[in-house]
Amino acid sequence: MKRIFSLFLFCFFAVTAFAQEGQRAANVVVSTVKEKKIVETENKIGLVKYDTTTELSSEVSGLVEDTTFTEGEVVNKGDVLVRLNTDFLDKDIGMKKKEIEVLEMRIENVYRDLQRYEKLYKQNAASEKQYEDLLFEYKRMKKEKQAQELALQRLMLKKERSVIKAPYDGIILSKKVADGAWVAPGSTVCSIASTDDVIVQVPVNEKYVKFFKEGSEIFVNFTALDKNVTGTAAGLDPVADPKTKNVYLKINIPYFTKLPVNMTANVNLPVSEPQKLRIVSRDAVISNNGQNFVYTIKDGIAKILPINIVSYLGEMVGTDSKHIVPGMKVIVEGNSRLRPDQPVKVTGEK
Repeated sequence: MKRIFSLFLFCFFAVTAFAQEGQRAANVVVSTVKEKKIVETENKIGLVKYDTTTELSSEVSGLVEDTTFTEGEVVNKGDVLVRLNTDFLDKDIGMKKKEIEVLEMRIENVYRDLQRYEKLYKQNAASEKQYEDLLFEYKRMKKEKQAQELALQRLMLKKERSVIKAPYDGIILSKKVADGAWVAPGSTVCSIASTDDVIVQVPVNEKYVKFFKEGSEIFVNFTALDKNVTGTAAGLDPVADPKTKNVYLKINIPYFTKLPVNMTANVNLPVSEPQKLRIVSRDAVISNNGQNFVYTIKDGIAKILPINIVSYLGEMVGTDSKHIVPGMKVIVEGNSRLRPDQPVKVTGEK
């Protein structure tokens, strides 16, 4: 029995040794660890908000003839969103123009009479009252024309306001009117939010506010969308939560499609003063069972090392692990299928 067991062990170690000797070297790309003075960060949960929103309403009354937008649609400044029917308004404008034309003819006729009476008055062939009555009528009619022209401008402005346009580049949050509906002045037709003012709002303990510097870059991850963006610290909400004493931090982020209000975002916020950390490419980090590792190379063999990440810096991470030192080479490509102690061949460096 002992001979059989000894033979089994011999065969096992022989096969293992043969497998290791025959293992092909994996092609990998490496990058160099650097050291930089940065801050420690912690992951906090924030919500997507639009800092500029508008309840867009009608300035005039009318029947909705056409709506050209849908909820969730991205629109540009000046895009037509709603058209109101202007059939009656067009008739009123036409009538007003005709009234002004008739008034102009009457003014011209009075003006000729006024010129004729002025000559007669200077020749003492007409009374002063006749001349002054004509002069008064001419001035009155000129004023009447001005009033009619203002009335026409008002009608034209009303027609212009019958077309409701987007006030800025934005996204339609809600649609509150449909074709055929009657709207009155002040009636809301839609809710629109500016795509230039997208923020992530993060509630944090007030003790962290001193580490939040306006203008600094903040790494933001959207797990649901599998997307990373770099935001900019934009300041604080002026009102803190009276119960929790949490302060709401605002981080500006670039707009991208499928970004709904109140979607959660993972935000790496600074929680310390600057400290010296080793900087490693995020591509070098491998996660397994909640632990993070990197591969380095020693004598042509891949060596796996645990790494403690204390700060996320976009495409890089900061670590305080003592065994990760400046100048060390870590594998950034080809590491996903590596196994510890596997031979490797470096084909390039980032």
